[in-house]
Amino acid sequence: MKNIRLLFKYEAISLVRSRLFQVAIGLLLLVGLYAIYYGKSEMDQQRAVLKEIRADEAKKMESLRSKISTDTLPNVIGNRTFRLVENPPSDWASLSIGQRDIFPYQLYVRYYTLSRQIMTTEIANPEKLLTGNFDLAFVLIYIFPLFIIALSYNLISGEREGGTLSLLLSNPISESQITYIKIAFRWLLSFGIALFLVVLAVIICGIKIDNTLLWWLLATALYFAFWIGIVLIINNLKRNSSFNAFSLLGTWIVIVIVVPTLINLYLASAYAAPPRNDLTQAIRHEFEEIWAKYDDKNHRYQTAQKLAAKYPEYKSDTSYNWEDKYMLAEYDFYDERLAPLFAKYQNINLQKESVGQKLGVLSAAALTQQIFNTLAQTDTRYHYHFLEEAGRFHAEMKVFFYTKIFQNKTFKLADFEQIPKYEFKKKPINNETNNGILMLLLSVIVVWGIGIMMKK
Repeated sequence: MKNIRLLFKYEAISLVRSRLFQVAIGLLLLVGLYAIYYGKSEMDQQRAVLKEIRADEAKKMESLRSKISTDTLPNVIGNRTFRLVENPPSDWASLSIGQRDIFPYQLYVRYYTLSRQIMTTEIANPEKLLTGNFDLAFVLIYIFPLFIIALSYNLISGEREGGTLSLLLSNPISESQITYIKIAFRWLLSFGIALFLVVLAVIICGIKIDNTLLWWLLATALYFAFWIGIVLIINNLKRNSSFNAFSLLGTWIVIVIVVPTLINLYLASAYAAPPRNDLTQAIRHEFEEIWAKYDDKNHRYQTAQKLAAKYPEYKSDTSYNWEDKYMLAEYDFYDERLAPLFAKYQNINLQKESVGQKLGVLSAAALTQQIFNTLAQTDTRYHYHFLEEAGRFHAEMKVFFYTKIFQNKTFKLADFEQIPKYEFKKKPINNETNNGILMLLLSVIVVWGIGIMMKK
Protein backbone atom coordinates (compact mmCIF):
# COMPACT_ATOMS: atom_id res chain seq x y z
CA MET A 1 0.00 0.00 0.00
CA LYS A 2 2.91 2.35 0.79
CA ASN A 3 4.40 1.71 -2.67
CA ILE A 4 1.06 2.46 -4.30
CA ARG A 5 0.77 5.78 -2.48
CA LEU A 6 4.34 6.73 -3.36
CA LEU A 7 3.90 5.87 -7.04
CA PHE A 8 0.59 7.71 -7.21
CA LYS A 9 2.23 10.74 -5.66
CA TYR A 10 5.19 10.46 -8.05
CA GLU A 11 2.90 10.17 -11.08
CA ALA A 12 0.76 13.08 -9.96
CA ILE A 13 3.76 15.36 -9.42
CA SER A 14 5.42 14.45 -12.72
CA LEU A 15 2.21 14.95 -14.69
CA VAL A 16 1.24 18.22 -13.03
CA ARG A 17 4.68 19.65 -13.77
CA SER A 18 4.36 18.70 -17.44
CA ARG A 19 3.29 21.63 -19.62
CA LEU A 20 1.95 19.16 -22.19
CA PHE A 21 -0.29 17.58 -19.55
CA GLN A 22 -1.57 20.97 -18.45
CA VAL A 23 -2.43 21.89 -22.03
CA ALA A 24 -4.07 18.49 -22.61
CA ILE A 25 -6.25 18.79 -19.50
CA GLY A 26 -7.26 22.33 -20.45
CA LEU A 27 -8.19 21.34 -24.00
CA LEU A 28 -10.05 18.25 -22.81
CA LEU A 29 -12.15 20.29 -20.39
CA LEU A 30 -12.84 22.96 -23.02
CA VAL A 31 -13.86 20.33 -25.56
CA GLY A 32 -16.06 18.64 -22.97
CA LEU A 33 -17.75 21.92 -22.02
CA TYR A 34 -18.40 22.75 -25.67
CA ALA A 35 -19.86 19.28 -26.24
CA ILE A 36 -22.23 19.78 -23.30
CA TYR A 37 -23.23 23.21 -24.64
CA TYR A 38 -23.72 21.84 -28.16
CA GLY A 39 -25.88 18.92 -27.04
CA LYS A 40 -27.97 21.10 -24.74
CA SER A 41 -28.52 23.77 -27.41
CA GLU A 42 -29.60 21.14 -29.97
CA MET A 43 -32.14 19.57 -27.62
CA ASP A 44 -33.31 22.95 -26.31
CA GLN A 45 -34.02 23.91 -29.90
CA GLN A 46 -36.12 20.76 -30.42
CA ARG A 47 -38.00 21.42 -27.16
CA ALA A 48 -38.64 25.01 -28.27
CA VAL A 49 -40.01 23.78 -31.61
CA LEU A 50 -42.35 21.37 -29.83
CA LYS A 51 -43.50 24.10 -27.44
CA GLU A 52 -44.25 26.40 -30.36
CA ILE A 53 -46.16 23.66 -32.19
CA ARG A 54 -48.19 22.84 -29.07
CA ALA A 55 -49.19 26.50 -28.77
CA ASP A 56 -50.06 26.59 -32.47
CA GLU A 57 -52.17 23.42 -32.14
CA ALA A 58 -54.09 24.86 -29.18
CA LYS A 59 -54.63 28.13 -31.07
CA LYS A 60 -55.99 26.36 -34.16
CA MET A 61 -58.31 24.15 -32.10
CA GLU A 62 -59.66 27.19 -30.27
CA SER A 63 -60.15 28.98 -33.59
CA LEU A 64 -62.02 25.98 -35.01
CA ARG A 65 -64.19 25.77 -31.92
CA SER A 66 -65.06 29.47 -32.05
CA LYS A 67 -66.35 29.07 -35.62
CA ILE A 68 -68.77 26.27 -34.71
CA SER A 69 -71.95 27.70 -33.17
CA THR A 70 -74.31 24.74 -33.63
CA ASP A 71 -74.15 20.98 -34.05
CA THR A 72 -72.48 19.97 -37.31
CA LEU A 73 -71.26 16.98 -39.29
CA PRO A 74 -68.39 15.12 -37.54
CA ASN A 75 -66.35 14.92 -40.75
CA VAL A 76 -66.37 18.72 -40.94
CA ILE A 77 -64.54 18.83 -37.62
CA GLY A 78 -62.43 15.73 -38.27
CA ASN A 79 -61.08 17.06 -41.57
CA ARG A 80 -59.88 20.22 -39.81
CA THR A 81 -58.53 18.61 -36.66
CA PHE A 82 -54.78 18.12 -36.59
CA ARG A 83 -53.31 16.60 -33.45
CA LEU A 84 -49.65 16.89 -32.49
CA VAL A 85 -47.92 13.56 -31.95
CA GLU A 86 -44.52 14.24 -30.44
CA ASN A 87 -41.38 12.45 -29.38
CA PRO A 88 -39.79 14.90 -26.92
CA PRO A 89 -36.10 14.41 -26.22
CA SER A 90 -35.19 12.58 -23.04
CA ASP A 91 -33.03 14.28 -20.43
CA TRP A 92 -30.01 12.28 -21.60
CA ALA A 93 -30.48 13.09 -25.29
CA SER A 94 -28.34 16.21 -24.79
CA LEU A 95 -25.37 13.95 -24.04
CA SER A 96 -25.91 11.53 -26.93
CA ILE A 97 -27.98 13.02 -29.76
CA GLY A 98 -27.85 9.84 -31.83
CA GLN A 99 -30.50 9.77 -34.59
CA ARG A 100 -32.64 12.65 -33.34
CA ASP A 101 -31.24 15.03 -35.96
CA ILE A 102 -32.21 12.59 -38.73
CA PHE A 103 -35.63 11.18 -37.80
CA PRO A 104 -38.71 13.37 -37.30
CA TYR A 105 -39.67 13.94 -33.70
CA GLN A 106 -43.16 15.37 -34.30
CA LEU A 107 -46.14 14.64 -36.55
CA TYR A 108 -49.44 16.36 -37.24
CA VAL A 109 -52.02 13.56 -37.34
CA ARG A 110 -55.54 13.56 -38.73
CA TYR A 111 -57.98 10.69 -38.48
CA TYR A 112 -57.34 9.28 -41.97
CA THR A 113 -54.50 8.31 -44.36
CA LEU A 114 -51.74 7.86 -41.80
CA SER A 115 -49.40 6.66 -44.58
CA ARG A 116 -49.35 10.03 -46.34
CA GLN A 117 -48.92 11.91 -43.07
CA ILE A 118 -45.87 9.87 -42.05
CA MET A 119 -44.22 10.31 -45.45
CA THR A 120 -44.54 14.11 -45.35
CA THR A 121 -42.47 14.32 -42.17
CA GLU A 122 -39.26 12.56 -43.24
CA ILE A 123 -36.24 14.77 -42.56
CA ALA A 124 -32.55 14.34 -43.24
CA ASN A 125 -29.96 17.10 -43.35
CA PRO A 126 -27.10 15.95 -45.63
CA GLU A 127 -24.64 18.28 -43.92
CA LYS A 128 -25.59 16.84 -40.52
CA LEU A 129 -25.29 13.30 -41.83
CA LEU A 130 -21.79 14.09 -43.01
CA THR A 131 -20.45 15.90 -39.95
CA GLY A 132 -22.34 14.15 -37.15
CA ASN A 133 -22.84 15.62 -33.70
CA PHE A 134 -20.22 16.92 -31.30
CA ASP A 135 -21.93 15.80 -28.10
CA LEU A 136 -20.45 14.48 -24.85
CA ALA A 137 -20.74 10.88 -26.09
CA PHE A 138 -18.45 11.85 -28.98
CA VAL A 139 -15.89 13.29 -26.57
CA LEU A 140 -15.94 10.21 -24.33
CA ILE A 141 -15.70 7.76 -27.23
CA TYR A 142 -13.31 9.55 -29.60
CA ILE A 143 -11.28 12.09 -27.60
CA PHE A 144 -10.70 10.41 -24.25
CA PRO A 145 -8.88 7.36 -25.74
CA LEU A 146 -6.42 9.80 -27.31
CA PHE A 147 -5.94 11.39 -23.90
CA ILE A 148 -5.29 7.96 -22.36
CA ILE A 149 -2.83 7.16 -25.15
CA ALA A 150 -0.99 10.46 -24.61
CA LEU A 151 -0.63 9.67 -20.90
CA SER A 152 0.31 6.03 -21.29
CA TYR A 153 2.32 5.39 -24.44
CA ASN A 154 5.61 5.60 -22.47
CA LEU A 155 4.33 3.90 -19.35
CA ILE A 156 7.47 1.82 -18.73
CA SER A 157 9.55 2.65 -21.80
CA GLY A 158 9.78 6.26 -20.63
CA GLU A 159 11.21 5.15 -17.29
CA ARG A 160 13.60 2.83 -19.06
CA GLU A 161 14.74 5.47 -21.55
CA GLY A 162 15.06 8.10 -18.80
CA GLY A 163 17.16 5.79 -16.63
CA THR A 164 14.72 5.88 -13.70
CA LEU A 165 13.37 2.32 -14.03
CA SER A 166 16.38 0.80 -12.25
CA LEU A 167 15.95 3.34 -9.45
CA LEU A 168 12.31 2.34 -9.03
CA LEU A 169 13.19 -1.35 -9.07
CA SER A 170 15.72 -0.82 -6.27
CA ASN A 171 12.67 -0.59 -4.00
CA PRO A 172 10.75 -3.72 -2.96
CA ILE A 173 8.50 -3.58 -6.05
CA SER A 174 8.43 -5.46 -9.36
CA GLU A 175 8.11 -4.07 -12.88
CA SER A 176 4.66 -5.67 -13.15
CA GLN A 177 3.50 -3.90 -10.02
CA ILE A 178 4.83 -0.60 -11.35
CA THR A 179 2.94 -1.14 -14.60
CA TYR A 180 -0.36 -1.95 -12.92
CA ILE A 181 -0.09 0.94 -10.46
CA LYS A 182 0.69 3.37 -13.28
CA ILE A 183 -2.21 2.25 -15.46
CA ALA A 184 -4.56 2.28 -12.45
CA PHE A 185 -3.56 5.88 -11.81
CA ARG A 186 -4.24 6.81 -15.44
CA TRP A 187 -7.61 5.08 -15.43
CA LEU A 188 -8.61 6.87 -12.24
CA LEU A 189 -7.45 10.21 -13.64
CA SER A 190 -9.31 9.74 -16.95
CA PHE A 191 -12.47 8.47 -15.30
CA GLY A 192 -12.31 11.29 -12.74
CA ILE A 193 -12.27 13.90 -15.51
CA ALA A 194 -15.09 12.10 -17.33
CA LEU A 195 -17.08 11.90 -14.10
CA PHE A 196 -16.62 15.63 -13.58
CA LEU A 197 -17.90 16.35 -17.11
CA VAL A 198 -20.88 14.00 -16.78
CA VAL A 199 -21.88 15.49 -13.41
CA LEU A 200 -21.44 18.97 -14.88
CA ALA A 201 -23.65 17.97 -17.83
CA VAL A 202 -26.29 16.64 -15.43
CA ILE A 203 -26.33 20.00 -13.64
CA ILE A 204 -26.21 22.21 -16.75
CA CYS A 205 -28.80 20.20 -18.70
CA GLY A 206 -31.09 19.78 -15.69
CA ILE A 207 -31.06 15.98 -15.96
CA LYS A 208 -33.05 14.07 -13.37
CA ILE A 209 -30.79 11.59 -11.61
CA ASP A 210 -31.91 7.99 -11.94
CA ASN A 211 -30.46 4.58 -12.80
CA THR A 212 -29.45 5.91 -16.22
CA LEU A 213 -26.58 7.80 -14.58
CA LEU A 214 -25.19 4.59 -13.12
CA TRP A 215 -25.45 2.79 -16.46
CA TRP A 216 -23.77 5.71 -18.23
CA LEU A 217 -20.87 5.81 -15.77
CA LEU A 218 -20.51 2.02 -15.87
CA ALA A 219 -20.28 2.07 -19.68
CA THR A 220 -17.72 4.89 -19.49
CA ALA A 221 -15.65 3.07 -16.87
CA LEU A 222 -15.61 -0.14 -18.91
CA TYR A 223 -14.75 1.70 -22.12
CA PHE A 224 -11.79 3.41 -20.45
CA ALA A 225 -10.76 0.07 -18.92
CA PHE A 226 -10.78 -1.39 -22.44
CA TRP A 227 -8.32 1.25 -23.62
CA ILE A 228 -6.16 0.78 -20.55
CA GLY A 229 -6.07 -2.92 -21.49
CA ILE A 230 -4.87 -1.96 -24.98
CA VAL A 231 -2.17 0.19 -23.37
CA LEU A 232 -1.12 -2.80 -21.25
CA ILE A 233 -0.80 -5.02 -24.33
CA ILE A 234 1.32 -2.52 -26.27
CA ASN A 235 3.57 -1.71 -23.31
CA ASN A 236 4.13 -5.40 -22.66
CA LEU A 237 5.78 -5.66 -26.08
CA LYS A 238 8.68 -3.83 -24.38
CA ARG A 239 9.54 -1.65 -27.34
CA ASN A 240 10.56 2.01 -27.35
CA SER A 241 8.19 4.92 -26.75
CA SER A 242 7.92 5.87 -30.43
CA PHE A 243 6.81 2.37 -31.34
CA ASN A 244 4.27 2.39 -28.53
CA ALA A 245 2.86 5.77 -29.60
CA PHE A 246 2.41 4.79 -33.25
CA SER A 247 1.01 1.38 -32.32
CA LEU A 248 -1.57 2.89 -29.96
CA LEU A 249 -2.58 5.54 -32.49
CA GLY A 250 -2.93 2.85 -35.15
CA THR A 251 -5.09 0.80 -32.79
CA TRP A 252 -7.25 3.87 -32.10
CA ILE A 253 -7.76 4.43 -35.84
CA VAL A 254 -8.75 0.79 -36.36
CA ILE A 255 -11.13 0.50 -33.39
CA VAL A 256 -12.70 3.96 -33.51
CA ILE A 257 -12.79 4.68 -37.25
CA VAL A 258 -11.99 1.72 -39.52
CA VAL A 259 -14.04 -1.05 -37.91
CA PRO A 260 -17.22 1.05 -37.39
CA THR A 261 -16.91 2.27 -40.99
CA LEU A 262 -16.59 -1.28 -42.31
CA ILE A 263 -19.58 -2.36 -40.18
CA ASN A 264 -21.68 0.47 -41.61
CA LEU A 265 -20.60 -0.37 -45.18
CA TYR A 266 -21.53 -4.02 -44.65
CA LEU A 267 -24.91 -3.14 -43.15
CA ALA A 268 -25.66 -0.67 -45.95
CA SER A 269 -24.87 -3.35 -48.51
CA ALA A 270 -26.41 -6.42 -46.86
CA TYR A 271 -29.54 -4.66 -45.59
CA ALA A 272 -30.08 -2.08 -48.29
CA ALA A 273 -33.62 -0.72 -48.23
CA PRO A 274 -35.48 -0.41 -51.55
CA PRO A 275 -35.34 3.07 -53.09
CA ARG A 276 -37.51 5.46 -51.12
CA ASN A 277 -38.97 6.62 -54.39
CA ASP A 278 -40.69 3.21 -54.79
CA LEU A 279 -42.72 3.82 -51.64
CA THR A 280 -43.48 7.39 -52.68
CA GLN A 281 -44.73 6.23 -56.07
CA ALA A 282 -46.86 3.51 -54.47
CA ILE A 283 -48.45 6.04 -52.13
CA ARG A 284 -49.19 8.38 -55.02
CA HIS A 285 -50.54 5.62 -57.26
CA GLU A 286 -52.85 4.20 -54.58
CA PHE A 287 -54.19 7.66 -53.80
CA GLU A 288 -54.89 8.40 -57.46
CA GLU A 289 -56.78 5.10 -57.73
CA ILE A 290 -59.19 6.25 -55.04
CA TRP A 291 -60.23 9.28 -57.07
CA ALA A 292 -60.20 7.40 -60.37
CA LYS A 293 -62.95 5.09 -59.06
CA TYR A 294 -64.89 7.78 -57.25
CA ASP A 295 -67.80 7.80 -59.73
CA ASP A 296 -68.02 4.00 -60.04
CA LYS A 297 -71.19 3.13 -58.08
CA ASN A 298 -70.46 -0.61 -58.17
CA HIS A 299 -66.99 -0.01 -56.72
CA ARG A 300 -68.50 2.20 -54.01
CA TYR A 301 -70.90 -0.55 -53.03
CA GLN A 302 -68.15 -3.20 -52.91
CA THR A 303 -65.96 -0.89 -50.82
CA ALA A 304 -68.81 -0.30 -48.37
CA GLN A 305 -69.40 -4.05 -48.08
CA LYS A 306 -65.73 -4.71 -47.42
CA LEU A 307 -65.60 -2.09 -44.68
CA ALA A 308 -68.76 -3.45 -43.07
CA ALA A 309 -67.22 -6.94 -43.10
CA LYS A 310 -64.06 -5.60 -41.48
CA TYR A 311 -65.84 -3.31 -39.01
CA PRO A 312 -69.51 -4.26 -38.48
CA GLU A 313 -70.08 -1.08 -36.50
CA TYR A 314 -69.20 0.94 -39.63
CA LYS A 315 -71.92 -0.47 -41.87
CA SER A 316 -72.65 2.30 -44.38
CA ASP A 317 -76.01 3.98 -44.75
CA THR A 318 -75.91 5.21 -48.34
CA SER A 319 -78.86 7.53 -47.83
CA TYR A 320 -76.88 9.96 -45.68
CA ASN A 321 -73.46 11.56 -46.20
CA TRP A 322 -72.49 8.76 -48.56
CA GLU A 323 -69.60 10.49 -50.36
CA ASP A 324 -67.65 11.11 -47.16
CA LYS A 325 -68.29 7.58 -45.94
CA TYR A 326 -67.00 6.13 -49.19
CA MET A 327 -63.82 8.21 -49.04
CA LEU A 328 -63.17 7.20 -45.42
CA ALA A 329 -63.65 3.55 -46.33
CA GLU A 330 -61.20 3.93 -49.19
CA TYR A 331 -58.70 5.69 -46.91
CA ASP A 332 -58.89 2.76 -44.49
CA PHE A 333 -58.06 0.23 -47.22
CA TYR A 334 -55.48 2.64 -48.62
CA ASP A 335 -53.50 2.42 -45.36
CA GLU A 336 -54.08 -1.35 -45.30
CA ARG A 337 -52.61 -1.81 -48.80
CA LEU A 338 -49.57 0.32 -47.99
CA ALA A 339 -48.91 -1.26 -44.58
CA PRO A 340 -46.77 -4.13 -46.00
CA LEU A 341 -44.52 -1.62 -47.79
CA PHE A 342 -43.94 0.37 -44.59
CA ALA A 343 -43.40 -2.87 -42.67
CA LYS A 344 -40.78 -3.90 -45.22
CA TYR A 345 -38.78 -0.71 -44.69
CA GLN A 346 -39.15 -0.96 -40.94
CA ASN A 347 -38.11 -4.61 -40.79
CA ILE A 348 -35.00 -3.96 -42.87
CA ASN A 349 -33.96 -1.07 -40.64
CA LEU A 350 -34.63 -3.04 -37.46
CA GLN A 351 -32.66 -6.01 -38.83
CA LYS A 352 -29.83 -3.64 -39.66
CA GLU A 353 -29.97 -2.24 -36.13
CA SER A 354 -30.01 -5.71 -34.58
CA VAL A 355 -27.09 -7.02 -36.65
CA GLY A 356 -25.20 -3.77 -36.05
CA GLN A 357 -25.52 -4.29 -32.31
CA LYS A 358 -24.09 -7.81 -32.62
CA LEU A 359 -21.23 -6.63 -34.84
CA GLY A 360 -20.55 -3.84 -32.36
CA VAL A 361 -18.59 -6.35 -30.31
CA LEU A 362 -15.84 -5.95 -32.92
CA SER A 363 -15.38 -2.34 -31.89
CA ALA A 364 -15.62 -1.11 -28.32
CA ALA A 365 -16.23 2.39 -29.70
CA ALA A 366 -19.28 1.32 -31.75
CA LEU A 367 -20.54 -0.76 -28.84
CA THR A 368 -20.27 2.13 -26.39
CA GLN A 369 -22.00 4.49 -28.83
CA GLN A 370 -24.90 2.02 -29.07
CA ILE A 371 -25.13 1.89 -25.28
CA PHE A 372 -25.16 5.68 -24.97
CA ASN A 373 -27.82 6.04 -27.69
CA THR A 374 -30.00 3.40 -26.04
CA LEU A 375 -29.70 5.10 -22.65
CA ALA A 376 -30.50 8.48 -24.22
CA GLN A 377 -33.39 6.95 -26.25
CA THR A 378 -31.98 8.37 -29.47
CA ASP A 379 -31.48 5.12 -31.40
CA THR A 380 -33.40 3.72 -34.37
CA ARG A 381 -35.49 1.35 -32.27
CA TYR A 382 -36.80 4.17 -30.16
CA HIS A 383 -37.81 6.09 -33.29
CA TYR A 384 -39.90 3.13 -34.43
CA HIS A 385 -41.44 3.00 -30.96
CA PHE A 386 -42.51 6.59 -31.56
CA LEU A 387 -44.04 5.65 -34.93
CA GLU A 388 -45.91 2.79 -33.25
CA GLU A 389 -47.27 5.27 -30.72
CA ALA A 390 -48.30 7.55 -33.61
CA GLY A 391 -50.14 4.61 -35.21
CA ARG A 392 -51.86 3.80 -31.91
CA PHE A 393 -53.05 7.38 -31.53
CA HIS A 394 -54.17 7.56 -35.16
CA ALA A 395 -56.32 4.47 -34.56
CA GLU A 396 -57.84 6.18 -31.52
CA MET A 397 -58.64 9.29 -33.59
CA LYS A 398 -60.11 7.16 -36.35
CA VAL A 399 -62.43 5.28 -33.99
CA PHE A 400 -63.66 8.54 -32.48
CA PHE A 401 -64.62 10.18 -35.80
CA TYR A 402 -65.54 7.06 -37.80
CA THR A 403 -68.03 6.05 -35.11
CA LYS A 404 -69.84 9.36 -35.34
CA ILE A 405 -69.75 9.52 -39.14
CA PHE A 406 -70.87 5.97 -39.93
CA GLN A 407 -73.54 5.96 -37.21
CA ASN A 408 -74.94 9.25 -38.55
CA LYS A 409 -74.28 11.16 -35.34
CA THR A 410 -73.83 14.90 -35.20
CA PHE A 411 -70.83 16.62 -33.68
CA LYS A 412 -71.90 18.63 -30.66
CA LEU A 413 -69.99 21.50 -29.11
CA ALA A 414 -69.39 19.42 -25.99
CA ASP A 415 -67.65 16.81 -28.18
CA PHE A 416 -64.65 19.11 -28.59
CA GLU A 417 -63.55 18.05 -25.12
CA GLN A 418 -63.77 14.38 -26.16
CA ILE A 419 -61.44 14.63 -29.17
CA PRO A 420 -58.47 12.37 -28.32
CA LYS A 421 -55.24 14.06 -27.24
CA TYR A 422 -51.86 12.42 -27.62
CA GLU A 423 -49.98 11.50 -24.45
CA PHE A 424 -46.37 10.51 -24.89
CA LYS A 425 -45.55 7.15 -23.32
CA LYS A 426 -41.90 6.74 -22.47
CA LYS A 427 -40.51 3.34 -23.40
CA PRO A 428 -38.59 1.71 -20.53
CA ILE A 429 -34.95 0.84 -21.10
CA ASN A 430 -34.90 -2.80 -22.11
CA ASN A 431 -32.37 -5.62 -22.10
CA GLU A 432 -30.43 -4.06 -24.99
CA THR A 433 -28.50 -1.95 -22.48
CA ASN A 434 -27.71 -4.99 -20.35
CA ASN A 435 -26.51 -6.91 -23.40
CA GLY A 436 -24.35 -4.00 -24.52
CA ILE A 437 -22.76 -3.68 -21.08
CA LEU A 438 -22.08 -7.43 -20.98
CA MET A 439 -20.43 -7.37 -24.42
CA LEU A 440 -18.33 -4.37 -23.42
CA LEU A 441 -17.31 -6.18 -20.23
CA LEU A 442 -16.36 -9.21 -22.34
CA SER A 443 -14.16 -6.98 -24.53
CA VAL A 444 -12.43 -5.63 -21.42
CA ILE A 445 -11.83 -9.16 -20.09
CA VAL A 446 -10.35 -10.25 -23.44
CA VAL A 447 -7.86 -7.38 -23.78
CA TRP A 448 -6.86 -7.56 -20.12
CA GLY A 449 -6.48 -11.32 -20.37
CA ILE A 450 -4.13 -10.90 -23.34
CA GLY A 451 -2.16 -8.16 -21.56
CA ILE A 452 -1.73 -10.17 -18.35
CA MET A 453 -0.64 -13.30 -20.23
CA MET A 454 1.92 -11.26 -22.15
CA LYS A 455 3.31 -9.96 -18.85
CA LYS A 456 4.05 -13.47 -17.55
